[in-house]
Amino acid sequence: MPAPAVYAPPAVKAPFTTIGIHKAPTHLTREAFHANIHALADAHLGLPAGNNILKFQLILPNDRLDEPIKNLGLPAPQLLALTMVDCETPDHLAEFFRHQDVAKSVSAAPEFQNDAVLFSADPGVKINHGSQEDSLIAGGIFRRPVGIPGEQFYQTLDQFADAFCALPTAQNNALKYTMWMGNETAANIVETPGVPVTRDPVVVVVFEITSIEGAMEIAGDAELKELAMGLEKSGVLGDAYWFCADIVTKCDRS
Repeated sequence: MPAPAVYAPPAVKAPFTTIGIHKAPTHLTREAFHANIHALADAHLGLPAGNNILKFQLILPNDRLDEPIKNLGLPAPQLLALTMVDCETPDHLAEFFRHQDVAKSVSAAPEFQNDAVLFSADPGVKINHGSQEDSLIAGGIFRRPVGIPGEQFYQTLDQFADAFCALPTAQNNALKYTMWMGNETAANIVETPGVPVTRDPVVVVVFEITSIEGAMEIAGDAELKELAMGLEKSGVLGDAYWFCADIVTKCDRS
């Protein structure tokens, strides 16, 4: 008799993800800036074109890890906000930004344009042990400094991530570690004036830790300090910073 067929569940299609990095105008407080970002997200999601978005998250830095970050010799956090948007396909994103009401909203929002970048990205999952409700979220933003080739920039950060995630303190205290590596797809398809799409190499790290105590244990690791010093010497930290953050999900249709 022929062997019974083995059921294979259909492959889950990965969404198309774009990330926006929005620096705060100097005249705004953290609270006012984050409130403006919330309002802009709500306005976009409330438009008919908002149906093109599967998932919309805000990553809003706080000051809970500022001191440990400084103690590691890493660049001080800046006042900013990140948007992480999932669409089914790149065409859905392009269609979203082509909508006249979205274009008007973008042109009227300095938080979306001034000193901001938007790019599509691919996830590199280094650790995934699931989530817990009271976890701590850390983030890192790395933009390629002038003079460092893009391939070298990505490779250096990828090697650092592998070395860091292999540390016992990271294995014991990290729930998730994902590197979002920028690509040029969004820059190739989004043509709406004022949308700050970039082709420059960018990496965003989202790192979930068990607790503040776990974060302090990681920050005090002597091996991590050596890794951080090596990363500093490599030159890739010329435009980079780490921070602790709150993640707010504005919609999830995925």
